[in-house]
Amino acid sequence: MDSEILDRLRDIISDLINCDPQEVKPQANLVEDLGFESIDFLELGFTIGHIYGMEVDEKALFLADFRPLIHGAGHDEALEKLHRAYPHLPVHQLEQMLREASGGNVLRVDHLVRYIAHHAKIEKEVA
Repeated sequence: MDSEILDRLRDIISDLINCDPQEVKPQANLVEDLGFESIDFLELGFTIGHIYGMEVDEKALFLADFRPLIHGAGHDEALEKLHRAYPHLPVHQLEQMLREASGGNVLRVDHLVRYIAHHAKIEKEVA
């Protein structure tokens, strides 16, 4: 995991929701652990785009299509759909998300770090 991105994201999130930066751990769930609300997601997406100079696909960043993608699909089909929709996440994380799906929101801080790192890498390759 990119520690530089994590440190920056930790500062962004802690400022956004007024929490101790140490609460913003890679495994922290944005909704259940950090108390994110709809407006927080909008502001975070905008801030990430601005700071990293990238066009943010908020559906991909915040895993917005996660539930519709897995609905009615078997494990292998769901995994394939998720891998296509979220190429920034490794298969082992997608499998973990499938296991945890019944527990609520699956979006964690490390998913955001991987999204930023993935898109920064792509933009560097294109330039």
